[in-house]
Amino acid sequence: MKSQSPFFPKTIYAIAKSLAIVSGFFLFAISVLLIAHYIQAKTTDPLNHPVLKEWMQKYSENQKDELLKEKIRALDLLARKAYFTSIQQINMGGYLAFLLLVLFVASLKTINIYNKKWIPPSSCKEESEFLTGINARKLLYCSAIFLASLSLLFAWLSQTELSPNLALPSALATEKAIEKPAVQEAVFTPKTIEANWPCFRGPRGHGIAFHQKPPLEWDAPQNKNILWKVIVPKPGYNSPIVWDNQIFLSGSDGNTQEVYSIDAPTGKVLWTKEIKGIPGSPQKPPKVTQDTGYAASSMCTDGENVYAIFTTGDIAALSLQGEIRWSRNLGVPKNHYGHSSSLYFWEGLLLVQYDHDGGPQILALKGKTGETAWKKERDTEISWASPILIEEKNQVLLSASPMAILYNIKTGEEVWQQKCLSGEVGPSPAYSQGMVFVTNVGAGFTALKLETGEIAWEKIEGDFPEASSPVAKDEYVFVASSHGALLCMESATGNVFWEKEIQASFYSSPVIVNDRIYLSSRSGITYILALSKEYSLLASCPLGEPIVTTPAFCHNRIYIRGEKHLFCLEKKE
Repeated sequence: MKSQSPFFPKTIYAIAKSLAIVSGFFLFAISVLLIAHYIQAKTTDPLNHPVLKEWMQKYSENQKDELLKEKIRALDLLARKAYFTSIQQINMGGYLAFLLLVLFVASLKTINIYNKKWIPPSSCKEESEFLTGINARKLLYCSAIFLASLSLLFAWLSQTELSPNLALPSALATEKAIEKPAVQEAVFTPKTIEANWPCFRGPRGHGIAFHQKPPLEWDAPQNKNILWKVIVPKPGYNSPIVWDNQIFLSGSDGNTQEVYSIDAPTGKVLWTKEIKGIPGSPQKPPKVTQDTGYAASSMCTDGENVYAIFTTGDIAALSLQGEIRWSRNLGVPKNHYGHSSSLYFWEGLLLVQYDHDGGPQILALKGKTGETAWKKERDTEISWASPILIEEKNQVLLSASPMAILYNIKTGEEVWQQKCLSGEVGPSPAYSQGMVFVTNVGAGFTALKLETGEIAWEKIEGDFPEASSPVAKDEYVFVASSHGALLCMESATGNVFWEKEIQASFYSSPVIVNDRIYLSSRSGITYILALSKEYSLLASCPLGEPIVTTPAFCHNRIYIRGEKHLFCLEKKE
């Protein structure tokens, strides 16, 4: 005859019974979820997402589309994270199921011991209604062990059969198709620079287009050789820059500062990013003239980031996808027209010509962080010109009254200076074959020897530009004035090959493409001239709206920012 159960064993029995109910319920629920989760993971290939498959097809047709490549990488990474998070959940669920199984079996075992030792036979019938019957215990034991074993098996399979190395051959194939080389090549190289248009006036800032076959004629009002045109939301006199299949512009109305990325083949606006909330940025925009505006400085890129500066002194770096990497305020420039010097990037440094009445200077900012690498005060006056690169010597040349100054890019050390300028300098320098050229209205035209800065030759009299920059290639140097005077000279001597006056005004800088000069007027007509010792007008092409910016030449197309629109010109077969 079994004795009646004392209080303490009876309490243990009650706890065991509660634990058996709770653990059994959760064991059943988790086991079912684990099985369902495993089946879903087993039947799901994260790289067969329809959007990803569509993008991969497009990428296979154009493997130079870096933006699409980055989109594929982002979606692929998201799919992988979700997939392997699911596998980790299965693993954790397996461990939890095992612990619940142990708890459930222990609880049933405790109840069984209690029944044998403390429950009298007369009470067995009543107690057997809950977990005391032999058949009930066997059924519960078997069901729990079966479900738990099945879930543990699936958890184990998720570590082997569904491991990253075995479960995703298609993922590995996709990643291999778009992965970067094991030894990653530098993005910003002389080759990639010449294949793109990374800054104002193109590669190195020289106004020379490489490896391009742009159209020789177009007529925007008649839609002739116009691939597309798109409205630029905010005004700006900065010129377009191009990297791969992205065009970058900035715009500002004084209240809002924006950067735009536009798809080169289609003209679709890929993204717009507002530049705001920068410490030190003025609450009210500075006063500027209508001819300059709030976004006159052209952007630049290093192939990984794009950089923009505004008349407020706000400067920012953005990824090619529009994410702000860093931003800072350089101090509001004291400029009665508005700041308009464009940016240049070289050897990891972002170069800023910051000539204003508050203290002219050149800054080199670290491209990755925006920190100042070096800064040099300049004994010059206010300037609106932009830097140009002397690549073979790692040097940069700046124009401002009263002098042209050559700097070492790495250190900011001054190489030489030459007093040869006066007035409000707007034109940027030109360079070719060991000679640099500077000019300004009222200051003449001067050729300097690169090695020493000595004056090789100069022309004092003539109609020279106040905004348009000269361009030089081989034996030729060419310049266009604001009043329509065109002058082509021999670069070594200054001898005049030809000069011509036309009824036009030029703020846009000329660009040499192969043996042609492309020159856009303020009225919207682009004149195409032969680069030769005799004057030859090859074509004059209307855009239908004023042009003061300098065109970009890339993809055998021309990208021109007009007063309201960005145009893409391409020869139609």
